[in-house]
Amino acid sequence: MLVLNKLPVIAEHFILATKAIKQQTHALEQDDLEATYACLKAWQEGEAQGKQKRLFAFFNSGEHSGASQPHRHLQFLPVENMANDEQSSDWDLLIDIMLSRDTSTGLRQQSAVPFTHFAIQLPINPTGPQLLQIYNDLYHAAKHAVDAFMTANPGSLALHPIDAGSLPISYNLAMTLEGMAICPRRAEGEMLKREDGTEIGFIALNGTTLGGTLMVKHQEEWDVLRAQPEKLESILETIGIP
Repeated sequence: MLVLNKLPVIAEHFILATKAIKQQTHALEQDDLEATYACLKAWQEGEAQGKQKRLFAFFNSGEHSGASQPHRHLQFLPVENMANDEQSSDWDLLIDIMLSRDTSTGLRQQSAVPFTHFAIQLPINPTGPQLLQIYNDLYHAAKHAVDAFMTANPGSLALHPIDAGSLPISYNLAMTLEGMAICPRRAEGEMLKREDGTEIGFIALNGTTLGGTLMVKHQEEWDVLRAQPEKLESILETIGIP
């Protein structure tokens, strides 16, 4: 079912939720992915003031992902609203940048991004099984990256319990009509501090990170991150697998 988010990040922020109670920490199913692609396609087929519209979908799973609700849901943001600011005139979706790097394996990455991620280009009008296979390929790549990090850094990260069917890692997933991307997570965020060490606020990130955006709650946080971009890079390194 589709519902408008009553606490929207931006205008027209909406949610695709399962009618049956399914867990956010379980693997996505083919129906979830097919419904998500259908939403992306239907939105883009519409027009806004003569311009083609575009939608960005994201999914948060696990305690380090920025997930806030246990009931399975994917979220959608209109790209034109994400970029509705004169300061973002040269902004592009991060997933688009990830997909622009072609590789022979099908898994795409951008070395400038300070956390491990994987992206795969979607075929035109993919079938349900194709969407599920791409999701599974991305998840397995993310799980392998987490396992390798834990082997190299013992005691730095623990897997989630899986006895109730949950997946062992936290991750964010993003999807557009052009592709799908994943980012394995090891922290929800980081405390932003002033030069004297006093705390400004906790910066938490979710799947909008794969869109190339984040949300802060206070003006001082915004001002510090814009004036000191190295702090943002530190946060991005902290939340994911280096």
